Amino acid sequence: MGIFSPSIKTICNVIFENNTSKFFIKVFSGKNVKKEQEENLVTDNQEEIVEALKNFVNSNREKKVYYNVMLRNLSQGIANSKAELIKKEILEDEFFIQKLDKNCFLYSKKEEISALEEKFGVKFNTFMPTLKILYNLLKSQEIDSNSLFILKTDEEMSFIIANKKGILYSSVVSITDEILAISLRDNLSIEIDDIDEVFFVILKNEILKYYASDDSNFIDNIYIFNNGSLNNEISYIIYTRLLIMTNLIPLKIFDVMSDIALKEL
Repeated sequence: MGIFSPSIKTICNVIFENNTSKFFIKVFSGKNVKKEQEENLVTDNQEEIVEALKNFVNSNREKKVYYNVMLRNLSQGIANSKAELIKKEILEDEFFIQKLDKNCFLYSKKEEISALEEKFGVKFNTFMPTLKILYNLLKSQEIDSNSLFILKTDEEMSFIIANKKGILYSSVVSITDEILAISLRDNLSIEIDDIDEVFFVILKNEILKYYASDDSNFIDNIYIFNNGSLNNEISYIIYTRLLIMTNLIPLKIFDVMSDIALKEL
């Protein structure tokens, strides 16, 4: 290999949700993709999970592997300054804190990292809280006014409201817990399998929570990064009910995770 040959980096992305372990290896030669492979394992048995990840990585015969994991805890958030972190009592002993931009600090509970490292039997090199993934996605959009960005995974919905000046609001909710709480509060009858309706009800509730804050302004656009579970009609449903222009953007979450990790390694 010549001295100017691009470096090889192998990133193994890991997601655990719905009792399913999802592994995705992506091998980069410089910025070019050399190889990729995916595997899913449906089990909560720790020994089976550890063995499956080990066999998956070994089958790719890469010497050095960087492990990258998605963090899904509901305690994550975004602060616009170190002062805001202090005000929210976000302590480094308890939280993984990362500066994403000049006035953007992401935080996520460290206990989830420890639990996932024990579950998979590896030390993770990079961490992907869902709000971090969403923040990187929204940076690719032109933000002219107040806009709501949503990342939907199998079990959670992550929200960021932003404008040109920065982040105005962020939250992560459990889809099952949130729709149950809203249904009981508002006496609604919603089938959990009606994915689009569940999504809309939670979305509307989150918008109302934001509007209830003292410094809120009207949302002009909605951007939904969809893992494939929502129907294309969701954009029309939201527009007709809320009169907010909505964009549905297809998403391959493993690709996004790999690209973010590559920049950090």
